[in-house]
Order: sequence, then structure tokens, then C-alpha cells
Amino acid sequence: MSDPLQQNYFELYGCPQQFSVDSQLLAQRYLELQQQYHPDRFVTASEEQKRLSLQWTARVNDAFQTLKQPLLRASYLLTLLGYPLDAADTAMDGDFLLQQMELRERLENIAAEADPLQALDEIRLRLQQDEEALFQRLEQRFAEGSAHSLRQAGEDVKQMKFLQRLREEVNEREEQLLG
Repeated sequence: MSDPLQQNYFELYGCPQQFSVDSQLLAQRYLELQQQYHPDRFVTASEEQKRLSLQWTARVNDAFQTLKQPLLRASYLLTLLGYPLDAADTAMDGDFLLQQMELRERLENIAAEADPLQALDEIRLRLQQDEEALFQRLEQRFAEGSAHSLRQAGEDVKQMKFLQRLREEVNEREEQLLG
């Protein structure tokens, strides 16, 4: 049994080390790895093999969660390529921040809208468009692979985190309106 604890997530799943992944292949490989390393297969094995099986299964699960989510995948890939994100670096593009402030202000005042649920849908659509644009830029930046493009990919990941948090706030606001 090859040791998944020594492989990066892309190697473990047999995927090219790139931003774009084949989600069907990823899901198929997940099931195969689960079957291969699942603790139920090691019930009669030694205690060490049982312990390793649990570690392997945890590694397979962590890898799957990371590779299937674009934000986590991009952060992980940047780290592998030597460009880890600096959590202390909060500098961000001014135009992007201005757009986010406008969306957040609209969200805060959503109850005053003529049709608050429609307004939430409009914000969601805007977020989806912004996320799709970021995904395309990330694919290009990772494909290029230069130091400059990878640093820019890090900026894109920070923006994706912003959009993700705002999407969560939109969902929470919707629950408040419907509740």
C-alpha cells in the first residue's frame, strides 16, 4: 500500500498539480481511496495498521475537501508552489473593496428594498459573476505560473475569501427575512 501521508493532495488523487480539476475524476478517485484505506478493511490487522488506516483515511478526506473547493484548492496550490498566503497581509485592491462595501451596504439595508428577496437574488448573481471571473483569472494565473502571476493569484484568493464571506452573509440575511 503506497503511503498517502508522504504525497501531496494532487499526487494522492492522481491529479495534475493545477487549479482546474476534473470533479468527476476527483469524486471517483475519492471512492476508490476510501475503499482502499477505510478502517473496516483493517479490522483484523495489527494495531499499527489500524492506526495508519485511520491516518490515511483522514488524509484522503482532508485532500478531497481541499481539492473539491476552489478557494481551498487555490490556497493549497499556492503553498505547494512556494507562495503561501500571508494572513497578516490585508491589503487589497481599492476598487474591489469599494464594490464590496457597496454590496454590504445594500445587504444591511435589504429590508428597506421593495422586494428584499429579489434584491438578495441580485446580490447573489453579482457574487456569482465576480466568483466566475476570479476562477477564470486563477486558471490563467496558475497556468502561466510566473512569480508575478502567482503573487496575483494570491490576491485573487484573498478576494475569493471576501466573496465567500459575503455569500454567507447573504444566506444568513435570507434566513432572517424568511424566519
